[in-house]
Amino acid sequence: MIESVVREHCEKRCWFLHAVNCRTNHCHIVVTAPNYDGEKVRDQLKSWGKRRMKERERQLGVAEECVRDRWWTRKGSVRYLFDEDSLAAATTYASEAQDVGGSSANSL
Repeated sequence: MIESVVREHCEKRCWFLHAVNCRTNHCHIVVTAPNYDGEKVRDQLKSWGKRRMKERERQLGVAEECVRDRWWTRKGSVRYLFDEDSLAAATTYASEAQDVGGSSANSL
């Protein structure tokens, strides 16, 4: 569900989504978002994800007092990529290499 939210929000903002890979306990997202700083991008994606997850709990019939309000840790990693090689390595890591122990992409 979160990957869909990320894709929708990037499309809405006209951001270029290079990679998204959401796991059970974290997400890796590589996005080009002109005129936005990385912290703002992260915060918007977390906010939209939280809204959708809360909506989903309500759809599943979770009692209102039990609907989670906190889904994310505070903040989160933001990395600025300044060249094509860094972008390519981050995209590969986010979409493929995080499952491969010892991958050179882990050096990001």
